[in-house]
Amino acid sequence: ADWVFILAPLTADRLQRGRQLIDAAFSGGVLSAALLSVVRADSPSAPRSVDIYKQLECHLREVWPAKRLVILRTTFYAQNFLLWAQDTQATRTLRLPLRDSHFAPLDQHDVSAVLSRLCDDFNPPLEQQGRSLNLTGPKALTGAQIANIASVEVGSRLAYVSVDRIDALAILKTGGQLDRSEANLVLDLITLQSQESMVSTDVSVLTGSLATPLSSFFRQNAHRFKREAEDAWGLSDLWSAIQYPRRGRLMLRPGERWHA
Repeated sequence: ADWVFILAPLTADRLQRGRQLIDAAFSGGVLSAALLSVVRADSPSAPRSVDIYKQLECHLREVWPAKRLVILRTTFYAQNFLLWAQDTQATRTLRLPLRDSHFAPLDQHDVSAVLSRLCDDFNPPLEQQGRSLNLTGPKALTGAQIANIASVEVGSRLAYVSVDRIDALAILKTGGQLDRSEANLVLDLITLQSQESMVSTDVSVLTGSLATPLSSFFRQNAHRFKREAEDAWGLSDLWSAIQYPRRGRLMLRPGERWHA
């Protein structure tokens, strides 16, 4: 195969299994590698769930030649807000553990666009070889701003309420299919990336288009946040929109281009 896109699982064994995926792809003779990581993985204050991605980045660099690898660090996905959809329908509030901080949610479709660009020639462009690219949304937003955007696109007023971690874990337990390790990672990303907020231009530099605004996500998923749709969607649908794989996998396209 010409390239591999490595996605470690969200589960508690993500470090072990992520290393196994890296080793298996390299041993299999794959030429180029892109690793999905997270923004601020290298922060001194990163919790263990996020620090694991730094360890995977280091392992990739130890195994793969620098000119044949790219690391894609992503912020919290806009699609992760679907995990709050059921609670938002019931309470008419968006209850997030943000306090007064802000961050820049990334639309998962922008990751696909970046991958398509990187893999056009089965090889990372020279200026990107060995780099860690920071993929973020176009604007850092507070919880109140996120709720305002959602209100406009959903078509009904949604208030913003700051909650603590315990309440946020309870919301995720009720509204999604995440185990405790997965839920902790989601909340750790919000906490870390809002405390050390970043807005990067890497998406636009690589794709030639601006990163997708958060309004696009809420417009496309307005029915998921409306109260009248509460019984029309099953919890299993929520997980399908999360970019991170549950079990981890390699995405290979031997002898042909990868298309998003």
